Amino acid sequence: MLCTNWRTDEALKWEGKYRRVWYCIRESGEAALTQLMVEQPFPEEQKALLSRAITRLDYQRVSSNGIFYLQAAYWKLRRREASKE
Repeated sequence: MLCTNWRTDEALKWEGKYRRVWYCIRESGEAALTQLMVEQPFPEEQKALLSRAITRLDYQRVSSNGIFYLQAAYWKLRRREASKE
C-alpha cells in the first residue's frame, strides 16, 4: 500500500488505510525502543515480539519510516546483549 503523493496538493492524508498501517509499524518499533532505553532486562517474550515485528514486513513494499524504529530497537538489543558477554 502506498501513501498519497506528498509532492502534490494531495499531500499526506491523516486518515485512511495507509495511516493505520504506518502507525502500526512505527508504534511497534517505538514501544520496543522505549523499553530498551531503561536498564532492565528485556524479556524473552518481548524479544520474540520484536523479532516478529521485524520479520513480518515485506521491506520491498513498505514506505513507512516506522521501519527505522524497528531497526533501532534491533540494534540496541544486539548492542545490549553483546555488552553482557
